[in-house]
Amino acid sequence: MTNEMRTFRMDAHADDGGDMLPTNIHRQPLAAALEALRRVDQDGPPEPYEPPLERANQARKETAEFNHKAVHILAGMGWTTCAIAGELGITQRRAQALRRQPCEALEVERREAGERKAREQAARTSGALFFTEELLEDREPVWVDEALPTREKIKRCLRDGKASQAEVARLLGISRQAVSKHVQALAFRKSERSLASVHTKAKFRRPAIRTLPIQIKYLGG
Repeated sequence: MTNEMRTFRMDAHADDGGDMLPTNIHRQPLAAALEALRRVDQDGPPEPYEPPLERANQARKETAEFNHKAVHILAGMGWTTCAIAGELGITQRRAQALRRQPCEALEVERREAGERKAREQAARTSGALFFTEELLEDREPVWVDEALPTREKIKRCLRDGKASQAEVARLLGISRQAVSKHVQALAFRKSERSLASVHTKAKFRRPAIRTLPIQIKYLGG
């Protein structure tokens, strides 16, 4: 290929939006040429450069952590050291050493899995579908069924006195004024029920005069 043809192709690439390649790119060292091509290629975002030694150390660390976890898991399943070494492609001495060392990463994973399972079990047994941690840390969390109406949610949150109206508003994602209105409505309904109960008892209460004939009858007898 002549120099004129090379120059034409490079100019055409520049017309398409790319940078002008140096005309003597074929004479440059391979590393410099690849770097020039990388700068010209604008199709994708540039990947962050990571030194090969750093990548190798990271891969070695991940492999060592995986082998450590696998040794403890397989040992817990009853595998022998020889079988574990053959499965993981490591020496028996290495497998024995990993087996003797406590695996903190595996313990953390198991502890987190146990806590997550306990929370899910508690949610299933209580039927609570709504949980918040926005309340004060020294208070117990409030569990509210998400399917309940808003007024019933507010009633249950305030029933035990563990949350203020402001905390309930933040918990349910509504305004403080809305919570206050619901509280007033709940108080009004409670007073109505109390009055109705008093009237009902008074209505069905037997007057004392009805017992007078019986008393007179016995006195006269």
